[in-house]
Amino acid sequence: MLSSSFRRVFQARSREAVLVVVRMPLTEVNRPALSAAARRAAVEALLAARFPLVRICHAVAVLASSASGPGIPEGAARVRALRAALDAAAAEAGLSDGPKASGIPAMNLPACPCARVVSAGNRLPIPASLVESARVSGSGLRILRFKPSGLKREPRYLAEGLMDLLRRDKLLGLYAITGKRPDSPVREFALFVPDPPPPETPGDEPGPDFLAGFPVRGRIRTLVGAGEDARPDLTGFDLIDGDPMEFRPESVPGEQFTPYGKPGPLRTVSGTRISAESAAPLRRDPRAGEYRNAAVLRAEIPDLLEVLRGREPSKSAEYLNRVLSRLASCAKAAGGTVDVCGGGGILAYWGAPASSGEDAQRAGRAALAMRRVVTALNRGRASSGLQPIRLHCALDAGPVLAAELGTPERVSYTVAGEALRRSAGFGHRNGPWGTDILVSEYAARLMGAGFLVRPMGNLEIGSDGAAVGIYALIGRTGDSSDPRNLEDLRRRIGTG
Repeated sequence: MLSSSFRRVFQARSREAVLVVVRMPLTEVNRPALSAAARRAAVEALLAARFPLVRICHAVAVLASSASGPGIPEGAARVRALRAALDAAAAEAGLSDGPKASGIPAMNLPACPCARVVSAGNRLPIPASLVESARVSGSGLRILRFKPSGLKREPRYLAEGLMDLLRRDKLLGLYAITGKRPDSPVREFALFVPDPPPPETPGDEPGPDFLAGFPVRGRIRTLVGAGEDARPDLTGFDLIDGDPMEFRPESVPGEQFTPYGKPGPLRTVSGTRISAESAAPLRRDPRAGEYRNAAVLRAEIPDLLEVLRGREPSKSAEYLNRVLSRLASCAKAAGGTVDVCGGGGILAYWGAPASSGEDAQRAGRAALAMRRVVTALNRGRASSGLQPIRLHCALDAGPVLAAELGTPERVSYTVAGEALRRSAGFGHRNGPWGTDILVSEYAARLMGAGFLVRPMGNLEIGSDGAAVGIYALIGRTGDSSDPRNLEDLRRRIGTG
């Protein structure tokens, strides 16, 4: 949540920035300086969570620049629109009693790089054009998410750092992230910049890191690698065709994902609210095939034959069915779909054909419930003098194809994609690492702070052998019934 002290500082700074803009003489010579000052005021207003003022200052910056194109008036019409925008900025900043945001004539100005966005289930909207431009140009795309409490220095250094990125044309986007309601307070910010370019020749230093020395502590993640033509990593994002500031999660008929950030034959969602009538042509039978963001959970009983050794085949089948049934019940209770139940394990997924907005969290809760089931089963086995059974879970998240898939003789609704392949590639590491639930870095991000995870290492299981961070799921944050740390977990499951 945006702290009152942080907001007060930027409330004052945004007012001062707008004061500079409205007092600047409106002349042809001053237009470049006026445009630059308005961009600074837009940044200050966003950090103060003054969202109408962000748009007005952006309008001033565009109208005072030499920009031209559809929706941007020329000549006397531009001067009139600029004066109206300056009057609205002064009123919105509390410097006059004139018209506020409604005083700006309706214009189709270029999208503002600063935006207030609504987060739903820890997902953010991202324009398809931004992703495609980063991929086609080779500049790449990185995101830095930080909270107001993450400031390393005085607030003025944050605004100056953002203005430096603007001057260098490296500020691709700046989000103030709120809750689900329009009036929700700001919880954190997200900054989009190009990815550092790779070295021109092996052994050389990589290109400049535009976030180096940035005065905040936060999480940095690469969405599109510089110079790469690989699939963007858009886990946790809704790809939209429109303005992120006008986007509302309820306007999205399910999570959308296009493999290469290109709207084309796959559906993207307009940034403006979609009515039932206008959305109707977009809807189709999901079983015909669509791309979704999903969470995938594999749960297996390793060394199955060793566990069942000495039993009659019918008794072994009966026991295995009972175990799989209980594991499947955990996934179903958490809202998941059990796709495969056999071979000594199950495969379940969340997010298709519809998303709850917290698919990864639900998958994490299901995995922890499976741990409790196996613990209870092992107590019974121990009293009978039988060796314990082990649980190996792998939880991943990412884009999948959800459709009716299979052979002509056997077709069913299922999911396919990189997340399933990766989860099959790291579940077996539970054995040597002495863990029972492993989570990929993609799923760990989506699960959020409500879960306690510990890094275990990197495995080359990504696209083209890329390394993926793997974490051990310890338990729920603040839940005294769950293990406290990795050593406590290993002691409880008998691997310590």
